Amino acid sequence: MAFDIYVSTNGGPWTAWLTGATNTCAIFQGQGGYTYGFYSVAHDGAGNVQTNTGVAQASTSVILSTLVVTSLQPGPSGVSVFFNRAINASVLSLYGTNLPDDFTLVGSNSGSVAGSLSVGASATNVTFVKTGGPLAADEYTVTLLSATNGFEDLNGNRLDGNADGVPGDNHVAQFTVVLSTNRVISLPDFARGPGQVVNISVTTAGIPLMISEGSNVLAVSLAVQYDTNLLQVTGVSLGSAVPAGWTLTNTLGVPGSLQLSLAGTNPLAPGLNTFARIQALVPWCASYASSGIINIGPVQINGGTIPETAGSAVAVAAFLGDADGDGSYSIYDALLIGQAAGGEINGFAAFPLIDPVIIGDVNGDGLLTTNDATLVAEEVIGIPVPGLPNLPQPQLTISVMNGQLLISWPQCAGGYILESAAALDTQTSWIAVTNVPVALGDQQTVMVNATGGTRFYRLAK
Repeated sequence: MAFDIYVSTNGGPWTAWLTGATNTCAIFQGQGGYTYGFYSVAHDGAGNVQTNTGVAQASTSVILSTLVVTSLQPGPSGVSVFFNRAINASVLSLYGTNLPDDFTLVGSNSGSVAGSLSVGASATNVTFVKTGGPLAADEYTVTLLSATNGFEDLNGNRLDGNADGVPGDNHVAQFTVVLSTNRVISLPDFARGPGQVVNISVTTAGIPLMISEGSNVLAVSLAVQYDTNLLQVTGVSLGSAVPAGWTLTNTLGVPGSLQLSLAGTNPLAPGLNTFARIQALVPWCASYASSGIINIGPVQINGGTIPETAGSAVAVAAFLGDADGDGSYSIYDALLIGQAAGGEINGFAAFPLIDPVIIGDVNGDGLLTTNDATLVAEEVIGIPVPGLPNLPQPQLTISVMNGQLLISWPQCAGGYILESAAALDTQTSWIAVTNVPVALGDQQTVMVNATGGTRFYRLAK
């Protein structure tokens, strides 16, 4: 009696492992993270052969004991990497240190790609997003550094880059982006702090949604996915250059997902077009220096008849120009931006996973230059800088409830004290309101008695 043993890897095609085996056991060398199925076909010396069913009679999975990459998924704007368990994101760094970058993306022709790294909510995946738009056509190499200050799991076990069961080697992979004539739908990366309205342009409100080529475009439908902890969308409007007669329908029903549909009888103009603008603000309760990815898609242009590529962008909950990440402006911010512009440092330690251009490009030219440092310095000494949004001030809301005044302001606007005064003049004396604020939803609220006279209220630090 002899046996032919067949094996299937991860549900793939069956291949012969052993042929004519006379033993009833053998050692199969599997690979961590894979599942294997087996079946046997028996045959004897008289020519009798067991029916080949092609169905697994036994299966097993090889459990990985080391931290490994389980998959890599390239996208239009970057690449996502998935792990078999959670990583220690707190030690990762791409910028702001003299240590090797923990994650690099290098094109054969385009060279090192500048971008930002976002860690998934469960810390089992990371996504690298190129700054400024989709990846160019090229051959790319991704490298993840295995180190105690690089990719490791929550127990300090370093990445097993080649999945051989021995930790300590980098993970290196390649992928290709082919040349494409697809229309690209994109929006810009940005940094705005808690409480700030997101106006990318000095002269035009909102976040622009752009198409790389408008010729023959009569309709666009798309979805925008965003993190509600970082962004609160309040509305959408058509771009100013959209032809007359275009209509816009938007749906804000599902938090974190914006659905848009635009159409008209006259096509968009040739070339780059801003076809819509998203009105949004950063919630007061956004964690300072936190970041996330805004994804576009799915997209249809002219009902799907024009091929498209949907991009992604990085949003950072921090004030533009606040290079040291302390939530205010100082000469030190200008110094750091100047050092980064001059190549003395490769980024900002307060934002180790964020391309410093997103934080420090105050003049909006897509670069870090000494002019950006000068603009921050001017802001510090009181010279107005048009490209630098004003630091937000929480707004008071006053309403009457049961004969009393209900005064409220954003709950996460910390460090403020409610004060009142009887008059506004050169002799105004502001006194603190001693009523203890009570949280109501996302607001701090105070109830005060409504007096017969006039009183003024303000928030002060």
